[in-house]
Amino acid sequence: MLSNLLQRYAALPRRIRLASFIALLILIAALCILLVRCSMPDRTVATVATQTTTPGPGDSAAPSAKADTDADQGEEGGDASADVPSEDVNINEDLSGEPTVPTGVKREAVVRSFGDVIIHEPLFDTAYNAEGKTFDFSPFFSLISDSLSKADYTIGNVDGPMGGKGSRGYKFYPQFNTPPHLMYALKSSGVDMLTLANNHALDTFFDGLKREIDNVDKVGLDHVGAYRTQKEYDTPKVVNIKGIKVGITNYTVSTNNLENSSDPEATQYGLRTTRNSSPKKDIAALRNAGAEFVVVYMHWGEEYNRSVTDSQKDLAKKLVAAGADMIIGGHPHVVQAIDTVTAKDSDGKERSALVVYSMGNFLCDQRTRYRDSGIIFEFTLVDDGSGTVKATSPKYVPVYVWRVKIDSGYDYRVVSCGSVIEDRPKSMTDDVFNRVKQVWNELKKLIGDSARIAKS
Repeated sequence: MLSNLLQRYAALPRRIRLASFIALLILIAALCILLVRCSMPDRTVATVATQTTTPGPGDSAAPSAKADTDADQGEEGGDASADVPSEDVNINEDLSGEPTVPTGVKREAVVRSFGDVIIHEPLFDTAYNAEGKTFDFSPFFSLISDSLSKADYTIGNVDGPMGGKGSRGYKFYPQFNTPPHLMYALKSSGVDMLTLANNHALDTFFDGLKREIDNVDKVGLDHVGAYRTQKEYDTPKVVNIKGIKVGITNYTVSTNNLENSSDPEATQYGLRTTRNSSPKKDIAALRNAGAEFVVVYMHWGEEYNRSVTDSQKDLAKKLVAAGADMIIGGHPHVVQAIDTVTAKDSDGKERSALVVYSMGNFLCDQRTRYRDSGIIFEFTLVDDGSGTVKATSPKYVPVYVWRVKIDSGYDYRVVSCGSVIEDRPKSMTDDVFNRVKQVWNELKKLIGDSARIAKS
């Protein structure tokens, strides 16, 4: 049979034989390339080294490490903790000279805020209990709840609506639907308020956003930035924190174009955006409602860009001119600078406010450098008896998302870097410990003297 095929091939015209030979070579080369690619994993970076140390009593809440040979499930680029060189950190020196609240203070309240919580699919899988068909997100916060509870009032953001499973089911990037069970874990960890205006707020459209607000109310958390009715939108949010009336508002610059797929009411009054709002009118309404200090929470900036954009700077000036006393931001998923912004109000009077451009990530499965970490930002509101409330003692707590491989996937703990550096968990590998120290140094260098670094 082979000889017959060769005879037929030899009988073909020379040009046809040459073309057939070239086509055969191309086919063989393509098959070779395909075989090589199929034999290679997508990512070969090991996220956690094998751990042989038995966790001690102090590690009871820490995840137990297992050798990680699977492909990284986070952002492309692998785990930033892999093979990180050791860095020197002097905790005592970095924490020295911490300012104290002025003496003679009549009223005082401590406020803390943290960055983005994003329930990617691996976190969802870890929190899900198949037997009970429910979720438990509380272990993720077990090592950071003391830090969240230190304040008189703690505020955070979840990227992704939490209106329940609904007809669409729970979803992940790029259009999230996050289990509302997460809110119970946040509340039990010391969280008091959620900012709901973010670029994923309409991922389940306006009906899902309204269900989320219902759920936030059921859990007993305060909220700002999203509304079910025009009346709610028009009602200023003023909270009493230890006798100090704090006005809080929240804007997002983007809805990922999902306003085009949502009910018109979503962007008329359902979500407070920079396009459907007047910060000057909003802040004036907060003042008229009794606010002694106004904090604006912004969802803005360019994702994964550690540099503050010109649009952020321009908007910050407009907000300060409109009457904001402090601006706290998120969305870039990396920490950005903290700065004092000065602007003139409509009367030509110069005023200043501290701007935290981005607090980075608080909990997520993004593993590349700068995206695996963030800050808890703290400031203290004081009235020295004059009746005027001012912000003092700005500080930040560097935090890191500790991820380890387990049989069923991954386990996670948010940890304060200073606490880990001072008292390293026995089950933490060298690579992870070195990454924690690196995060401390990265943030200390980035933020500089704009705020003081804190252990927890």
